[in-house]
Amino acid sequence: AAVLQTVKMTIKASEWHTLVIEILGREMLASVDGQHVGFGAHDAIADPKANIGFTVAGQSAEFKSLRVWEAQPNPAGPAHRAKLAAAK
Repeated sequence: AAVLQTVKMTIKASEWHTLVIEILGREMLASVDGQHVGFGAHDAIADPKANIGFTVAGQSAEFKSLRVWEAQPNPAGPAHRAKLAAAK
């Protein structure tokens, strides 16, 4: 496992949040509720995946409405990442 970036935030018990993870090649972007954003790159991200998993700190976590799909790269992606980085 490799830590790409740490984003400190408080997640209260019994509150639902929207987590979006985008992977393209060796880059990954994650956002919680569209506000807390972290991104980074690692060669292992580009490896083909047979399954997905979430590492959870603490006792437990629940996930609902989990969706996984393959999408095409957005041509505006680099500009969007630059905007997010500037907003940090």
